[in-house]
Amino acid sequence: MKNISPETTRVGWIGTGVMGLSMCGHLLAKGYDTAVYSRTKEKARPLLVKGAKWADSPGAVAGSSDVVFSMVGFPADVREVYLGPNGVLASSRAGTIVVDMTTTKPSLAKEIYDAAKARGDVHAVDAPVSGGDVGAREARLSIMVGGDPEPVAALAPLFEAMGKTIVRQGGPGAGQHAKMCNQIVIAGTMIGVCESLIYGRNAGLSLETMLSSISGGAAGCWALSNLAPRILKRDFDPGFFVEHFVKDMGIALDEARRMNLPLPGLALVHQMYVALQANGGGETRHPGADALAGTDEQHENRNGRRSDPRARRYTTMMSSLSGPCTPIARVSSISAVRLGPVTRVRFVGGAPATAAKRSSSVPKIRSRRTIATWCDGSRPACTALPPSLEHTSVPVSATAPNTSSTVTAAAA
Repeated sequence: MKNISPETTRVGWIGTGVMGLSMCGHLLAKGYDTAVYSRTKEKARPLLVKGAKWADSPGAVAGSSDVVFSMVGFPADVREVYLGPNGVLASSRAGTIVVDMTTTKPSLAKEIYDAAKARGDVHAVDAPVSGGDVGAREARLSIMVGGDPEPVAALAPLFEAMGKTIVRQGGPGAGQHAKMCNQIVIAGTMIGVCESLIYGRNAGLSLETMLSSISGGAAGCWALSNLAPRILKRDFDPGFFVEHFVKDMGIALDEARRMNLPLPGLALVHQMYVALQANGGGETRHPGADALAGTDEQHENRNGRRSDPRARRYTTMMSSLSGPCTPIARVSSISAVRLGPVTRVRFVGGAPATAAKRSSSVPKIRSRRTIATWCDGSRPACTALPPSLEHTSVPVSATAPNTSSTVTAAAA
């Protein structure tokens, strides 16, 4: 396998979003002749201004490149980019190395590897990253690599232009499995960071002073050092979209189920983020920032402080149930939640909709998940139903439709 260098290697890049734009920019800065494709050409404009060449499709990128990188959104996007009729593999020449840096399914990484191998001398590598938009801009990403040793070793100059920690985890799909481990840790850590800030605020602490102490102790972590200060500045520009984090956690949970492995902590955090996404926070904020903003905003309102108009209503995933779709009206508070075979939730100031009485103000939940949403009224309390009720058909009844009501969810 020939050496990779700016003088001899043509690079292709597919996907110029929050991460891909900076990562491809580093390769351009190193002098690599680069072709780019993105579904929205305008997003690639900064790279084109710097000298990148535009290609009209993933296949066109592959046809003019020795090494092809992709950084797109979802597994379906990855499948189309690589395995579609005008995809990368359809146009790759002998000796091409294709590198998917999207966080996607390990099984899809293996499928792409097998399809590339079937074409002859085409090498597929999976190389998801961690470090967020800051790591991408500063070329400090951690890159988790899966694939055969020879092409992975050949890619070293390109990986080193984008990241600081580059580790081959094993064969095809191993990089994606390592990224799942990364996301599992982040899921719990992000909730801990947000809750610590909420606690500190309500305890009357200076949050900046508190962070200066705990960041240097056992609680120190990347999220605490990089995201908590942004939250305090109310800087909610997306570094990693919530909808992508939900996707990542879903992949990890799917893989865990395949291995017959329970991950209750991840399942709970996943429910919370799905609730955030359902309330409109999927595309606009960094994971955790919206959750904190919504909760913190409730405390501001209760204490008469100024409200940030960008803060969203706080939403909480109550359960993951496969029963019939149950619209629930917005209410002012939840007074009690009890776990067990039968869970009763008392809503104050509103009522669940009934089949005979539905209005446009009632959010109709069309997914398999039942979501309770409420506005600020008093200190809200919530939790998820136990895993034993997942995939259980649950009848829902309602009483006292005007001032208060009790919704009962019981195992059928």
